[in-house]
Amino acid sequence: MVAMSTPIGFVILSHLELDQLERLISALNCTYDEPPIAVHHDFYQSNIDISRLNGNIHFVQRSLKTHWAHINIVRAAIAALRLLYDKHAPDWFTILSAADYPIMPGRNVVQELRQGPFDLYLDYQLAERNPTEKPHAYKSRMETGQKRWAPLAYDRYVAKTIRYPSFTKRLRPIRRKFLIRNETLLRPFVPYSPDWKCYGGEFWHTGNSKVAEILLTETSNSRKTIDHLHDRFAPEESFFQTILCNRPDLRICGDNKRYTDWLGQHEHPKVLEITDLNSILESKCYFARKFSARRPSQILDELDRITRVG
Repeated sequence: MVAMSTPIGFVILSHLELDQLERLISALNCTYDEPPIAVHHDFYQSNIDISRLNGNIHFVQRSLKTHWAHINIVRAAIAALRLLYDKHAPDWFTILSAADYPIMPGRNVVQELRQGPFDLYLDYQLAERNPTEKPHAYKSRMETGQKRWAPLAYDRYVAKTIRYPSFTKRLRPIRRKFLIRNETLLRPFVPYSPDWKCYGGEFWHTGNSKVAEILLTETSNSRKTIDHLHDRFAPEESFFQTILCNRPDLRICGDNKRYTDWLGQHEHPKVLEITDLNSILESKCYFARKFSARRPSQILDELDRITRVG
């Protein structure tokens, strides 16, 4: 039986120690008045005692083996989102990692979501081989708005890699590769078309129940897309954008309301410290990432004070 509607629910993806997950859940409970929370925890990486977490917390029972930049991140998120909406009916949902943390009082976030004109807050960019210069209303913190990012996403999610045996100048055997980028040649290999374009961007997002329904409704295009992305790098940074940005009926804000610092970083954003507090608060985002459970908690203590009093 589905419970009464609540303002916002959360999906959390975790794979490390319980202490970090517990702290995030405690912050969400205090900031959002014990909202419904669905957790996918990778028990293959860390076998935690979930009996310490109950009440408004639900765990996906059949845990998937998740790896960085692997397709199971997509499947884990969908499984937890389905669990959230099977158990509750939140007006809004937010997908978090255990390394995220709230940085704005919950009532302020809910008020903005309710009064705002959007269905979805998602960092996105069209994957294009030859992108054109176009203005962006929101600056991507992962720099997906830069012109160089669109062809990178095209090579990552659309182009086909052909590998073949070869030799070095010293006649040592190696495997070389080249990319097929031509759209005509790619047509048999990709699910994309003028009516179903490929998008990419940062994974973490916030959407309303309409967005959740779209993500939880399997279609021919969604099946083909997840199959196509199965062996691609970081498919979670394309699947959700592709499914949602091809919906003209969705009102999408390009600001995903997540503070991250990618300056000088490559694979992961900077681990945030107390010296980052002013920048975090000035961003007017809802959440920030990433934080480390192994570092002093001064920054988290200060964020608790701000979000619970503000």
